[in-house]
Amino acid sequence: EISKAIEVKNEFNVFIPSSFSPNFDGLNDVFAPVFTAYGLDMKSFEMEIFDRWGHSLYRTRDVNKGWDGTLNNSKGEPLKEEVYVYKIKYKDMEGNLYNKIGHVSLLR
Repeated sequence: EISKAIEVKNEFNVFIPSSFSPNFDGLNDVFAPVFTAYGLDMKSFEMEIFDRWGHSLYRTRDVNKGWDGTLNNSKGEPLKEEVYVYKIKYKDMEGNLYNKIGHVSLLR
C-alpha cells in the first residue's frame, strides 16, 4: 500500500477582449479583463489605457471598474472609434507578476 499527498490547485487565467462597443446597448459596453474566480491578488491590479501617441486616457486599480470609452470614464464626450493600447499589471496568489500589453478596438 502506498500513500501520497497531492495538492490540487485551481487554474488561474485571464481573458482580455480584443474589442468593445460602448454604445449603451448593454452588450460589451465596457473594456475590462475577465479573471478566473480563483488566484488574482486584487490589491496588485493596475490597468491603463493609452491612445496611439502614448497619452494616458484611463487608469484604474479597481479590478471591477472597466473603461467605458471616454476620457477618464468622465461620461463626457466619447472617444473616437480607433485602436487603443492597454497595459495591465497584476499578481496571482502565489506572487507571480504579470505584465500584459496589447491593443483593443473601440467600435461604435
